[in-house]
Amino acid sequence: MVRVKTNVIANLIGQGWTALLQIALVPFYLHFLGVESYALIGFYVMLITSVQIFDLGLAQTLNREMARLSIDPQGASEMRDLVRTMEVVYWGVVIAVCAVLALLMHLIARHVLNPNQIDPDSLRQVLYMMVIVIMLNWPANLYFSGLMGLQKQVLVNKLRILLSTANGLGALLVLWLVSPTILAFFSWQIMAGLLALIVMVAALRTGLPAASGHPRFRPELLSRVWRFAAGVSGLTISGLVLTQLDKWILINFLTLEAFGYFSLAVTVAGALNLFATPVFSAVYPRFSVLIAEGKHAVLEQVYHISTQVVAATVVPAALFLSFYSHEVLLLWTRNENVASHAGPILSLFAIGTALNGLMNVPYARELARGRTRIFLIFNLAAIAVLGPAIWYLAPRIGAISSAIAWITLNAAYLIIEIPLVHSDMRRGEQLRWYLRDIMAPAVAAIFVLGAGRILLPEGLHPIGLLAALAVILGLAVAAAGLAAPELRNTIKASALKWLGRTDTAD
Repeated sequence: MVRVKTNVIANLIGQGWTALLQIALVPFYLHFLGVESYALIGFYVMLITSVQIFDLGLAQTLNREMARLSIDPQGASEMRDLVRTMEVVYWGVVIAVCAVLALLMHLIARHVLNPNQIDPDSLRQVLYMMVIVIMLNWPANLYFSGLMGLQKQVLVNKLRILLSTANGLGALLVLWLVSPTILAFFSWQIMAGLLALIVMVAALRTGLPAASGHPRFRPELLSRVWRFAAGVSGLTISGLVLTQLDKWILINFLTLEAFGYFSLAVTVAGALNLFATPVFSAVYPRFSVLIAEGKHAVLEQVYHISTQVVAATVVPAALFLSFYSHEVLLLWTRNENVASHAGPILSLFAIGTALNGLMNVPYARELARGRTRIFLIFNLAAIAVLGPAIWYLAPRIGAISSAIAWITLNAAYLIIEIPLVHSDMRRGEQLRWYLRDIMAPAVAAIFVLGAGRILLPEGLHPIGLLAALAVILGLAVAAAGLAAPELRNTIKASALKWLGRTDTAD
């Protein structure tokens, strides 16, 4: 548990810094670029996320296999060969996909995007620059996953903080001191992407255990893991289709400016992942090791407390964004128009993102066991239903259709899919997961946030409003944490231990 706690904290700091930095920079990007050009940043995020359907499950497979090999004293040579083999295949896929993407950019510029202020030549140039940035940034997934599998998560997050700071603040300085244009923004992204790629390659190769001989490309290693990789690939493809299909549909019906408001709301809601993703990143390799060692009782203990950590952080933060979306956006952007357009979308997307966050720990548990079929079947069924529904609703109700679909999908995950995932548990354990691990923190947070919504005075000065919202959010998170039994006991034990050390020091 000590390693899991350390890794969760490291991931929370690293990914939290990255997410908060991105959020903090958005108002500056809006100031220098305007909503329409900012929408192109949202389109880039959608694009790089979408092309990862061609990941082939290799990144997650490398994570799992590195964790399994790390407990084998004789596994150093095979580990190095596996990295080289995955690396060759991954780069081949990246180059092929980016080549095709470059050929499609002219059509996307003419028939998909609907700008009012950006001229066609600049738009095409920006789109080609996006392809270069994707080619540099996409392979980082593989190198991050390799380091995660080695459980070098403190190192990963030090690098994440360094690289994200150079990327974000560098882009801001370029917009401020060089040129406040979207072309300048993506010029810097190319340079920052090249730096990040060099650093990540060096970090993984340095972190591998020493072995005699040079690493080799060994196709037989792929034959050993291809079933798991294929299952993960199916999940990745279906999951990305579910999360990106609505955006590809919406961009055909919305103006680029309206898509900018939508992207803004999605960006803020996505910040909730800074609570769930660090837990997933820490427990996935840990689950893989515990399963390999046959320590199933410890596995279930880590499973429950990890779920409570996610519930006690993601749920109150999401409900806070939902209850106070207009106030948060107004304080953040200082723009009433942005708050009015993006607020309703954010309120709904935050709830859907919280429900999705609760699936991270069950998903990590099933991946560590090598089981992917349930998730894949459910995702395919969801695509068949939600795809046509969004296509029908998008031209009628706009971006809200995406938010409604997002909530529906993730509610179905919890209601329908989780009982299937927990089929190997006793019924009492299943109820414990719902009632103690999730419902108890959620109810406590709802009570605090609802009371805060009722008691919050109108007409507060921005500083007073910010202070009031900070207090409400802090109380909601504290209430949720104390309502989660195992998490409460862990907090209590840590506090007593710290007090004991303090008394000894005195």
